[in-house]
Amino acid sequence: MRIQTIPIKKFFFLLFIGYLISSCNNNEGDTIIPSTDKLTLFNLTDLPEIKLTIPLKDWNTLLTNYDLNSQNDKKVVSSFLFQLNGKTIKLDSIGLRLKGNTSRRRPEGNFGETHNTLSPDWHHCHFGLDFNKFNPLGAIILRKK
Repeated sequence: MRIQTIPIKKFFFLLFIGYLISSCNNNEGDTIIPSTDKLTLFNLTDLPEIKLTIPLKDWNTLLTNYDLNSQNDKKVVSSFLFQLNGKTIKLDSIGLRLKGNTSRRRPEGNFGETHNTLSPDWHHCHFGLDFNKFNPLGAIILRKK
């Protein structure tokens, strides 16, 4: 009787595939919106509404981080809301940072100032979003609102 052996590379590949398949489960209580295809998400005839909400404390942290080092890449927590054709996707904890090399600037006020609620002095700037930064589970769970 001869025992057939599996090469080590093939064994680890099959073990890895088995791990991937077993980790793709839906935990009870999670409501997942089916993935939106590119043609729907980037539809040129319909205009989506996108809202970013940043808590005041985190916004002031973003301003302070810029004052300490204008080229820093530190992210603050914000929430993201995407609405299109009556469908809403809301993500509660995403990372927000300033972007740009030569175009990077302070988004509000002057050096050392925090947010001015009475008369904010907004500046044109670019932001980067990180949808995985503050997600402790390492996966995004989309909820229907």
